[in-house]
Amino acid sequence: MRKVIATINTTLDAVCDHSAGIPDEEIHQHYTDLLRHADAILFGRVTYQLMEFWRTLVEKPSGEKSMDDFAAVIDNIPKLFFPEPSKA
Repeated sequence: MRKVIATINTTLDAVCDHSAGIPDEEIHQHYTDLLRHADAILFGRVTYQLMEFWRTLVEKPSGEKSMDDFAAVIDNIPKLFFPEPSKA
């Protein structure tokens, strides 16, 4: 049986905001290593759309190894996402 790994990025003061900080080389490397051993990744709709940014680095690498490596790994992994709930 495979593991299910849940991750969330938060600051030490419990803020969950992708614009509140810029990931460094160590964070990119951590998630690159984690995703190399994953079978798929699950996103909500908004996060899925935000993560499409990495495809641009696959097409035109930045020259920053940790970011380019992460972009290649996340581009290759199968992605599942939850769409917005329909409003009835």
